[in-house]
Amino acid sequence: MTLHGLRRTKVLWRLAAFVFAMAAGIGLAGVEAAAAEAAPDAHRALLDRYCVTCHNDRQRTAGLTLESIDLAGVAADAPVWEKGMSRTLLVLS
Repeated sequence: MTLHGLRRTKVLWRLAAFVFAMAAGIGLAGVEAAAAEAAPDAHRALLDRYCVTCHNDRQRTAGLTLESIDLAGVAADAPVWEKGMSRTLLVLS
C-alpha cells in the first residue's frame, strides 16, 4: 500500500469513528448536552475538512448536505448520521 493509501485509510477510519460516535450517542440520555460540551469546533472542523467539500448545500453529493447540520442536535438528525455511518463503513470494508 502506498503512503497516500495509508493516509486515506487512516482518515477514513477516523471519519468512521466520528460518525459512529455521533450515531451511537443518539440513544443516550443527555447526548445533546454532551455534544455541545465535546469540542463542537473540532467536530465541525473534521466535517468541513473531509466531508463538506462534497456534501455541501450546493453539490449535495448522494443527496446529503453536512454544511449546515447542527452538531448539537444529533438526535434530530438521526437518519443522516445513520446513513453516513453505514456508507463510511462500506467504503472501509
